Amino acid sequence: MRWLLRQGSGEFGAHERRQLEAWLQADPRHRIAFEQEKSFLHKVDQARPVVLAALPDLAREAHTAARPTPRLRRWRSPALALATAAALGVVFVWSPAWWLAARSDMRTGAQPQSFTLEDGSEVFLDADSAMALRFDKSARDIELLRGRAWFNVSHEPRPFRVAALDGSVHDIGTAFSVVLEDDQVITAVSEGRVEVAAVPVGPWVQLGQGQQIRYRKGELMSSTPQAIATNDVAPWRQGEIVLDTVPARQAIAQIARYRRGPVWVIGSHGTDEPITAIFHTRSPNEAIQAVANQAGLTVRKLPGGALLLTAGLG
Repeated sequence: MRWLLRQGSGEFGAHERRQLEAWLQADPRHRIAFEQEKSFLHKVDQARPVVLAALPDLAREAHTAARPTPRLRRWRSPALALATAAALGVVFVWSPAWWLAARSDMRTGAQPQSFTLEDGSEVFLDADSAMALRFDKSARDIELLRGRAWFNVSHEPRPFRVAALDGSVHDIGTAFSVVLEDDQVITAVSEGRVEVAAVPVGPWVQLGQGQQIRYRKGELMSSTPQAIATNDVAPWRQGEIVLDTVPARQAIAQIARYRRGPVWVIGSHGTDEPITAIFHTRSPNEAIQAVANQAGLTVRKLPGGALLLTAGLG
């Protein structure tokens, strides 16, 4: 892999060429392995537009966090340049975007974390999550900026409100979760009651213990709450990743939040395979491999801790 990457950099010297040729001649399996890796990297490079389109935030963060050397600027292929930078020891910081870090008061990395707020309320943030706090004398306001949170609210006169995607969840003495996933918000109650609205002024839907509801920006997806087992509310508190007939691509994305390196899924073959399983948050690589096996995907490890999942690439 290093020889291939060095060849692409334009700085592959005569000494390295002799070393490579000697290694290729030493065993027929070496040449086969070399050609396989060469073919693999070529396919990865062809898939570069898909990767960059799927990970615009990652691309921006990598560009900001890395300090390129003249060698890296000579690369014609951004996909190979990214792999080479990791192989050569350039450290990319897989942290939230700078704007998220600037806005958030509490955030997590690759593992869930619990917090105690100034009013005594408990918050359990899932991995890759962030929220902002605005507490004053009249109200306790929280904005979920990313990811998932479970709240066990301390009772006092000030209202406790959680905002996400322009909607709002008002506590009425309870423990509940708020999940921000792509273009929708899911609220579920494990104890007590909450009121939920897709816009700050209502209309409001009241949820009781063992109920949940979803909304998109500006609209409720249903006016009637759905039943949910209380044990299934915020399973990340118990270190569980619960998947119930979730498409493989979505399942992989949910699991990927519990690892530091990025996970790329190329192509669509097999990614709609429904996955039903329970995994542990501390074993994300094993979980991704299990999903890939069921969906017929190949998992390749790349420099820097990244994983690439593909169909039909050996």
